[in-house]
Amino acid sequence: MKKFAKILGWAIVAILVISVGGPLIAIAIIDPEYVKAEIETRALAKTGRTLRIGGDVELSAYPWLGAKVNDVTIGNAPGFGETPFARIAKANVQVKLLPLLDKRVEMDTVVVDGFELNIQRKADGSTNFDDLTALATNAD
Repeated sequence: MKKFAKILGWAIVAILVISVGGPLIAIAIIDPEYVKAEIETRALAKTGRTLRIGGDVELSAYPWLGAKVNDVTIGNAPGFGETPFARIAKANVQVKLLPLLDKRVEMDTVVVDGFELNIQRKADGSTNFDDLTALATNAD
């Protein structure tokens, strides 16, 4: 029985080390510039809009898995000019790490500072966010 308790204890320690240490190691070896480029590439692929992160991306791992970004701009829809659709000075998004293992997302606070939104409507009634609402409708 003592041997079983010892094995169980080591298994619990191993699970904790992997669940806490794994993300910490990942954050240490993941290049934030790669993350930045990946976010920008995926945003363009999914929305057809350019997303530019002008500042650094700061990643955190425990107890919250998160990212802080600065100087973010989202491009306008085609035909609505060069003015960005949205601009964010700073954003910080964090989710709890351990609930992700259960496929649950738990967030405490999302911080967005310096948010500007440029909404435009043409004479025909179309807006510069119609393409985004269509994407949201098709995602359901």
